[in-house]
Amino acid sequence: MSMSDDPYKPDYHYIAYVDEAGDPGLKELRPDFPSGSSEWFVLSGVVVAKKHELAVRDWVAAMIAATGLKQRRDLHFRSLHERHKALVCTMLANHNVRCFAIASHKKSLLTWHHNPSLYRMKNQDWFYSFLTRYLLERVTHFVTDHSRRTAGSVQKVKVVFSERGGLNVGQMTAYYAKLRHQSRFGNMGLKRGNLVWDAFHPLLLRRANHKVSAGLQLADIVASSFFTACDQYSTLQCDPSSAKLLRPRMARAPDTASGRISGYGLKVLPSYQPSEWLPVQSEIFREYGYPDEWWAPVPTTPPHFR
Repeated sequence: MSMSDDPYKPDYHYIAYVDEAGDPGLKELRPDFPSGSSEWFVLSGVVVAKKHELAVRDWVAAMIAATGLKQRRDLHFRSLHERHKALVCTMLANHNVRCFAIASHKKSLLTWHHNPSLYRMKNQDWFYSFLTRYLLERVTHFVTDHSRRTAGSVQKVKVVFSERGGLNVGQMTAYYAKLRHQSRFGNMGLKRGNLVWDAFHPLLLRRANHKVSAGLQLADIVASSFFTACDQYSTLQCDPSSAKLLRPRMARAPDTASGRISGYGLKVLPSYQPSEWLPVQSEIFREYGYPDEWWAPVPTTPPHFR
């Protein structure tokens, strides 16, 4: 029996490495609480073809060598000098990956009138799972489109989460089982957007230590770049320069040079609302195409947030 035929060992042809920047705390947020949780939370994904899985370690090793920090065995974007941040972003943009970032302005999301349950729940685990849904909707859409074009059929993606956030894979599996059940019977709470379930399998959810997973270190580059771009009160700089360097590898719909990044490779939640932010915080979203944005093509493609 091949791996693809074994229901307990599903095969995969893509890996999505998922990391975050900021913290998922929801109760006391900056700037209202100076020592509170971050105003923004960014969840990132870096998708790599399975054939490049081993090469990812060489990519990160080359980045570490290029920074001159040869005593380090792992790459942590936040601790890098500014010129090294630009260097690793440029190097990542030269590799055959697709990058995704979900940027949540937590205060706006919690008071989003379309989903009052978000405000009532204030549960960090549920909040994290909620954001992974937006990320994996886009990742599975990309994997489906890419595998159909290159292999003629829908292939699956293994999803590797950073364990730094204390992720409970069992809870995550239960969350996606519920989503799939809702999808099957047409009663999803969010009426637009969905995972492409043929590209997803709960047994392909993993977690790994950031220090030993080179793929997660790539995802950290993406998450931290965009967090630095939109956060003012935790980073004290709100600098979009690193995130802009990732443009060549930001995911697009369609996957062509003219495809749309806004809403796909970069998604802001709950919506693009610069009137609620400092002017500098909206720069990175304008850079990548907002206020226009992509929406999942089924059942519709509305121009604004649902």
